Amino acid sequence: MKIRNSQKILACFIVLAFIVLTGCRTNKTIVNNGNSTKDWEFSTAINEILQNQLQYKTISAKGNIEIKGGSAGKKTTAYYKIIKDSVMQASIRMPIVGGELIRINFTPDSVVFIDRIHGRYASEKLSDSKFMKSTDLNYYNLQSLLTNGLFLPGIKNVEANNYSKFKMSSMTDVLMLQTTGKPNLIFNFAVGAQEKIISVLVTKKDFDATMQFTYSDFVREKDQVYPTVLDASLSWGKHNMGVTISYSNLEIDKPNMEIDTTIPKKYNQVSFETLIEPYIKK
Repeated sequence: MKIRNSQKILACFIVLAFIVLTGCRTNKTIVNNGNSTKDWEFSTAINEILQNQLQYKTISAKGNIEIKGGSAGKKTTAYYKIIKDSVMQASIRMPIVGGELIRINFTPDSVVFIDRIHGRYASEKLSDSKFMKSTDLNYYNLQSLLTNGLFLPGIKNVEANNYSKFKMSSMTDVLMLQTTGKPNLIFNFAVGAQEKIISVLVTKKDFDATMQFTYSDFVREKDQVYPTVLDASLSWGKHNMGVTISYSNLEIDKPNMEIDTTIPKKYNQVSFETLIEPYIKK
């Protein structure tokens, strides 16, 4: 499958977005998030959603990730760490062998992909990223996507003075929140009866492309509820790619957790298009 350079960059960032989501299946209580009813009160709905979001300072986890493109599918292991509002890191491992294939470091200012197999890396400031500009997303929006949180495009936190930016409507068991981004973007959040986001759909007017994130298999650990599976898809024109992720061994607020963001000195810097090409072409 051959795609234009801009689409390669888009696919590269979407792969990162699909890699990092909280989840754990072991010794947790399963929560039914979608098949119950709720009488929504629009005046308090956003407060309830924000109060029920995952509360954390740091996250670390091991999970499985399956990347699908066309009829092909590849499943492997991924490790990830998050220090809230500071850095997100994903480490994609080789099947069976377990060695690191790609390491991805995301900070509020930049993103770095380190390709261990080919001894190279790609780096870009978020302010220069065509993808971030075209989707009106910032680091904090991506962090919210990856941790099942509500967000407004281009804004760090959702606060009371910008609740009016959401349009609300409800069905029997789902609250719909819609907001807009620039240029010509529409963000649709579907919220289940447990006040948890169950899907996010991003569309762009007059452009044949969509991104969708669907969260499922929610569990309760102590007093927190979060999803353990993420199904995500990206479609543009006649092309599409998707990812399914499940997790185990989640740790919230692990003591003294650190994230190494150094780049090996002997690695060569290349473009994102060059780095990602071997992993997305068919």
